[in-house]
Amino acid sequence: MTAEESGARDFESILREVLARHPELSPFLGRLCDVWDRQGAPPGRLALGHGLARHGELAALHALFGSAVHVSHSGGASLDVSAFLGHFTDREAEAWGEALYRVMGRPRRDRVAERLRASQEFEALLAEWRQEFPAAAGAAAILQDRDEFWKRRLLESSVAAVRAQWWPWGKALAFLTSRPEPLGLADLGARCYSDSKALRAAENRRFLAAGLAALEGLVEGEVDPRDLLRRFGICDNPTALKVTVFGPLRLRKHGRWLDWVEQLHALGESATLSLANLDGVDIIGSAAAGALVHTCENETPFCRLVREGCPGTLVYTEGYPNRAVRRLLQLLPSGTTIRHWGDSDLDGLRIAAILAQDRPLQLWRCGLADLERQREFLIPLSMDASRRARHWLQTHPEFRFRDELAFTLAHGWLEQESWRDRE
Repeated sequence: MTAEESGARDFESILREVLARHPELSPFLGRLCDVWDRQGAPPGRLALGHGLARHGELAALHALFGSAVHVSHSGGASLDVSAFLGHFTDREAEAWGEALYRVMGRPRRDRVAERLRASQEFEALLAEWRQEFPAAAGAAAILQDRDEFWKRRLLESSVAAVRAQWWPWGKALAFLTSRPEPLGLADLGARCYSDSKALRAAENRRFLAAGLAALEGLVEGEVDPRDLLRRFGICDNPTALKVTVFGPLRLRKHGRWLDWVEQLHALGESATLSLANLDGVDIIGSAAAGALVHTCENETPFCRLVREGCPGTLVYTEGYPNRAVRRLLQLLPSGTTIRHWGDSDLDGLRIAAILAQDRPLQLWRCGLADLERQREFLIPLSMDASRRARHWLQTHPEFRFRDELAFTLAHGWLEQESWRDRE
C-alpha cells in the first residue's frame, strides 16, 4: 500500500516501514528535504536522476510515491511532489512533511526566512560597527564586499559570534590609525583581542591586513599582508622597520640632541634609522634653515639624488611608506612642506596621497606640468593597470591627484628612472 492510498494510517509508520524495506530511498528523501528547506515550501517537482531502474531505485520510489513518479523518454525520473501531496488535505500534507523530517532525523528549516533574518542581522550589525569605530569606517567596505560570507556565518553561528570577530578587529584598526609606536602581534592581540595569541591565527591576520589595506585605499591582495602589517608598525622586532634619509638632520631624543645623521650627510652618505631609533624622539631639526625636504619612491633615483648632492633632505619611502618613514616625516618641524618624486602610475600617486596625510605635499617631477614636458618618455599602461586606474577614479572622486592619474590614463605613465632633465 502506498502512502497516497493509506487514508488514516500513521505517516511516520508508513515512511519507516517503506524505508526499512528500501534503504536506497534515503538519499532521495534527503534531497527532497534539502529543496524543501531551501524554498521554505515543498517543491512542485523534484528531479531524481537517470538509470534508476537498473539499480532497483525506481521500484522503491514507486513503492512510496506511486504514480507521482514519472520517467521521461530519455530515462530521467522525476517526482511530482505537488501531485503526491495533492492526495492529502492541507493538514495531512503538513503532517506528512513533519513525519518525513522526523524519519530523516533532521530539523525542518525555512531557509528563505533564515536568509532574510541573516540579512537583517548583517545590516544592523554593520550600522552598529560603523557607529562604534568611526576612525576605522573606511574598512567597512571590506565587510560589505564580503556580505554573503558574513551572512552565511550568521546562519551557521550567531550575532554574538560575528560580533566577537568584528569588534576586536575594529578596535585594532582604530588603534593602529592613531598610534606612532611599534608593537608586536602579541601586544596587539592582548590589547585589542584580549588574547595575546589571537593574531597567530592566519584568518585573523588576513582579516586585519584586509582592513588596513582598505584604510590605506589599497585593494586587498595588491600588497603582501606582512608588508601591510609592517607598514603600520606591527612587528615583533621594531628594528625591522627602517627609513633611509640623507640630510643635515638632528634628532632630539630623551632631551639629548643626536647629530650622527647630519655628520653622515656631511660625508655625502645617507643614514638608515629603524623605528626603534625613532622611539623617544620628539622632534627632528635641520641644521640648514629653510631646507627643502624631498621624498623619493624608488631606490635608484634616491641614490642618484644623493650622488648629485641634492640640496635639503631626501627621504627614501621604499615604495609605500612604512611606519618608520611616516614617523620621521611627522617629527619634522611644523610647516615643513614635502616635495614628492615618484612614478605617475596609480601606485605611485597613491603613495604620494598617503604621504600627504602626514605633511603638506607637492608633486615634484611627476606633477601634471612635468608629465606634459616628459611626454616622449611615457610608458603605455597595461590593460590591467588601466582597468585599476579607471576603477580608482570612479570610486574615489576626492582623490587628490586625479588630474595626474587621468593624464596617465590618456598618455602613459612616467617611471622615475625615465626622467630626463630639461634645464
